[in-house]
Amino acid sequence: MPHATDEPPRRAAAMTAWDEAADVPRFRLLGPLEIVSGGGPARITAHKQRTILAMLLAHAGDAVSLPLLVDEVWDGRPPPSAVSNLRTYVMQLRRSLPAPADPPGDRLVTSPSGYLLRLAPGELDLRRFQALVGTARQARSAGDLGGAERAYADALALWRGDAAEDVRLGPTLRSVVAHLDEQRLTAVEDHVEVLLALGRHAEVVERLRLLAVRHPLRERVHGGLMLALYRCGDTAGALETYGHARRLLADELGMDPGPELRRLHEAMLRRDRDLLLPAAGREPTAHQLPLDAHGFTGRDRELAGLDALLGDGPPVIVLSGTAGVGKTALAVHWAHLVRDRFPDGQLHANLRGFDAGGSVPPPSETLRAFLEALGVPADRVPAAFEARLGLYRGLLADRRVLVLLDNARDADQVRPLLPGSPTCLVLLTSRNRLTGLVAAEGARPLTVDLLPTPQARELLTRRLGPDRAAAEPEAVEEIIARCARLPLALVVAAARAVTEPGLPLAGVAAELGEPLGCLDALGTGDPATDVRTVFSSSYRALGAESARLFRTLGLHPGPEISVAAAAGMAGLPVRRVRPLLAELTWSHLLTEPRAGRYVLHDLLWAYAGELAHAHADDAERRAVAHRMLDHYLHSADAAASALEPRRASITTTPPRPGVRPETFAGEREAMEWFAAEQAVLLACVGHAAAHGFPRHSWRIASALTTFHDRQGRWPDLVAALYTAERVVNDLPARAHLHRLLGHIHHSLGDLQRSVTCYRHSLDLFRRDGDRFQEAGALVRLGESHYAVGDRYLARSAWQQALRILERHGHPGAGPLRARLRAVHGTYEPVGTPASRRFPPC
Repeated sequence: MPHATDEPPRRAAAMTAWDEAADVPRFRLLGPLEIVSGGGPARITAHKQRTILAMLLAHAGDAVSLPLLVDEVWDGRPPPSAVSNLRTYVMQLRRSLPAPADPPGDRLVTSPSGYLLRLAPGELDLRRFQALVGTARQARSAGDLGGAERAYADALALWRGDAAEDVRLGPTLRSVVAHLDEQRLTAVEDHVEVLLALGRHAEVVERLRLLAVRHPLRERVHGGLMLALYRCGDTAGALETYGHARRLLADELGMDPGPELRRLHEAMLRRDRDLLLPAAGREPTAHQLPLDAHGFTGRDRELAGLDALLGDGPPVIVLSGTAGVGKTALAVHWAHLVRDRFPDGQLHANLRGFDAGGSVPPPSETLRAFLEALGVPADRVPAAFEARLGLYRGLLADRRVLVLLDNARDADQVRPLLPGSPTCLVLLTSRNRLTGLVAAEGARPLTVDLLPTPQARELLTRRLGPDRAAAEPEAVEEIIARCARLPLALVVAAARAVTEPGLPLAGVAAELGEPLGCLDALGTGDPATDVRTVFSSSYRALGAESARLFRTLGLHPGPEISVAAAAGMAGLPVRRVRPLLAELTWSHLLTEPRAGRYVLHDLLWAYAGELAHAHADDAERRAVAHRMLDHYLHSADAAASALEPRRASITTTPPRPGVRPETFAGEREAMEWFAAEQAVLLACVGHAAAHGFPRHSWRIASALTTFHDRQGRWPDLVAALYTAERVVNDLPARAHLHRLLGHIHHSLGDLQRSVTCYRHSLDLFRRDGDRFQEAGALVRLGESHYAVGDRYLARSAWQQALRILERHGHPGAGPLRARLRAVHGTYEPVGTPASRRFPPC
């Protein structure tokens, strides 16, 4: 099926024309299922409601019957309550849909033949796409190639991914999506043919190469690639493409190429000049820097670093950082600051390495643009790539030119564009670290991090205005925190507040604070500034396994993730997970603040979690959580046993398959592990309690007490133990937790609370019938009574404990008897009436 990279780059005007043409709702089926209305894109989050909406949109204008919807929603296996459930889903969906403007009434109506979604002309992207394709074909038939190209480009710009890509498809939608994919691919092929007819062959070569890989049996694609290569002067490449296509068709279908492809091949063999067309020209310019970023703020450290790199050393600088961190703004701003040092010109190219829906321009096309900017007439630009590269480097030899290459995907995309002259400077931006360029070409890296809090505050204040920011300082700080100090998110949040002056900043902060809505609050509808879309372009560039791991990490409670924990969550060996984590770090979707410790900033964590919920069902997500909690529980238990070898293990079952807990050679390793993981373990206690894993919750908290006993870090652990106690139902576990809480409160000097907890523990052990644990609780209760100064109640508790131990011949009876004699000077042996010996505890 077609991919976003199959298509030409979207025109800026076309990018939002459909969304902004009128103040009416927009329904988007060509990509993730969305409704755009008023405040920007909105998603129906429930899976079954999305399936129903996709069915109604796919049958726009026609009613969809109840049996067909039931079959689709449950994929041919409906439960007995399917009809009743479906009506409930439809009712819920109806409430979520924006009302139609003309005529007013319900958007989703019931008819005798089923359910019908009322859509006005222009409200559905699928209809808009089909109408634009029809317009393009009419223009092409009339000889208006320019009009045809614009209509095709606008039509393909409506696609934001695969049709209904986040919808669970049943039998009907699978057929519909396959049909839409074919329509899209045909439109891409038609568009490429129009571009070839316009002489824009150089810009379609790489796009056609991708199409040929993804659709190896499409003869139109192979023919287009042959013609584009031939017109670029690469006759050998064109003939090789034909040979490759012929072998594929023979191997897969047992057929020769069709007559059109054969005729094209024969024309190339005889060098038919009718195959050639002139290339399109451009206006030359020697100063191509974009406008400086409006209101550029902060980045003093990075600007100083760039100034330092401008001196001696290899003339290539790589600015890398996560999506939305402000790499381009920094690069453009600094380029303007130093442009006087490059009097022979400044070249700029957006390499579109991560553009959503745009194709990556081949280096040959970027070289053509640079050559024309340097004054080479369009008809004098060499066709062969090697000739272009030689001319480019020859023109820049001994000249002082700044070359700004923005949004590079990888080193291979950049290498052909390096001038190779020590008098020129190349400034690169990328979401990847481009380590290959650093290693081979000596490029000097500079990482662009999240803004420091003072600079984030300055940026937000400048955008909001000082008076408004000063009026709600707490809300400003909360917005900064919710935006994770990411410049793009801060700018979008500020724009939201500025465009709605009546909205308090506290309201903006509250929107950003919604667990599953923070990315919605940062949506703009513009792919260049929508935070979710910007993140998605980095995510889509990942390999399949790395993408799966990224989604999986979104289910981790934070704040840090170790290699072993990531491997356990993924159910993979550590050796397989290390390179995946390296790819995520290289792509700046993760950071590695310490060796082997990885962090997702809050917005990327929310995005990864959103993807996890979209791609995995409840059972799959629960399995990931179970593996993660097993990893931490068994590792914490092993570490606690390394600190106290005589303690009893708190685990009763082996870890789930794929989980390999940490092991420890001794106390030092165990203490270091606890110190590194304590914040994560505390988070896991709450996570387990909130997600239906009560046994993990209390056992992880219990294992932590061994470490905290040595460190005295009690307050956070107290909260974790109470969290676990609230969700645990079995008596021994609750008794154990109250005993631990009694011990901690005693250590903190809160003796009355310690007594209360020990009494709870004693009562629970008695109800459970565990006499030895009852005796232990009595001993500890006596200690707290004694510390309070109530020697009478202390003696009573200890004597009751001693009675239990003596009756069962427990070796602990001797030491306890000695304590009673030492403290109280008297000891009443077994046989003394209980009414005399033991006042109630």
